[in-house]
This record gives sequence, structure tokens and C-alpha cells, in this order.
Amino acid sequence: MKVRLLALAALTLAMACESARRPTEIGAPTDPSKAISDGAHGGNPDFFFLPPLLRNPVNDPNFEAGKFNGNLRPSLTVEICQLQGAPVDAQGLPVAATDCVTGDPVKKFPAGSVRLQNPPDGFYQVIWNTRESNLDVTKYYRIKILVDGANVPFGFADVDPVSNMKELRNVRTGEVIPLNDDSTLPINFRIESAQRVCRRL
Repeated sequence: MKVRLLALAALTLAMACESARRPTEIGAPTDPSKAISDGAHGGNPDFFFLPPLLRNPVNDPNFEAGKFNGNLRPSLTVEICQLQGAPVDAQGLPVAATDCVTGDPVKKFPAGSVRLQNPPDGFYQVIWNTRESNLDVTKYYRIKILVDGANVPFGFADVDPVSNMKELRNVRTGEVIPLNDDSTLPINFRIESAQRVCRRL
């Protein structure tokens, strides 16, 4: 009887850890006022945007080398939507919550189209050709990484398109990523297995 109880307890713990590994349930950002939300910016500690979007997070306390979760590729989607308003003020500080305009995103990479790069401890990637999206350089856009069918993203990053490279020097500062319109942008990101949650149990 004791052996059965111990086996049942071990199975319950394993199931709890497996459930905890689902990154959409671990620190998923719900505050749309932040212009960047990932493990290095107060968001999901198991999700990171990578260069060229943001600096390499390898030295961030939340980054765990060797913990890349490469099993999510078939279900991952990337959406880019237009924001209702600017996510930062003239000083680059976050403003009151702003979210996507209603309707379809300006670009969506459906499940199955996200690439897996440099396994086993690699990253995910899509290449956004902004020429196909007809961006308005007076607007801001949000990149969201999701599991297909989910509403809450792993993380997001807001971009500010400009019409030429010269304007990049005049773009608002702060946590908004400048983007040269009519170019291609690699969107690289990393999702880790949430082993740290299981270590706390």
C-alpha cells in the first residue's frame, strides 16, 4: 500500500511539473502598457526576444543556458498588429495601457511556419518582410508570440517604423524598437522549459 501511495505522489508531482512547464501559464504578461515584455523586461521569465530585436539576454538572471524548449514549434504563431496609440510618451516612458486595434493583424505567421534554429539549445525565428504589411510610419506595431489559439502571448515587443535609416537617429527613445520600413526583420526568440518552477516544489 505504501509503495502505491509513493508512486501516486511521484506521479502527481511529475504531472504538476509537466503542467508548470507550459510557458503560457508562467508569468505570462497581461499588462499591455509595457512596450517590451519578456524575461529581461519584467515579463515571462522563460521567454526572451533575441538580437537583432533586443540585446542578447544571456547574462540576464532569468536566462538558463541549456534549457531551450524546442518542442513548441508546431503550435507557435507570431502576430503583428497595429496599436491603438503610442506605447510611450515623448520621453520614451510607457503610457497608459494601449492594445491592438480590432480586426485582423497586419501580419500573421501561422502554426507550423516558425523555424527552429540551432537545436538543441537554440531559438525560434520568423522573417518579417515589412514590404508585405503596408506599414504606416506614423503608427506603432506590436509583435506577439503565441501558442495557436491562445489569447495571452508569451511576450511582446512594440516597434516604431521609420521611412529611412536617417530617421532612425530621430526616433523616440525608450523601450520601442526602431524599424526601417520596407525592410526585412528577423524575429528571433527563445522559450525555455520551466524547470525552475519544478525546483521550487
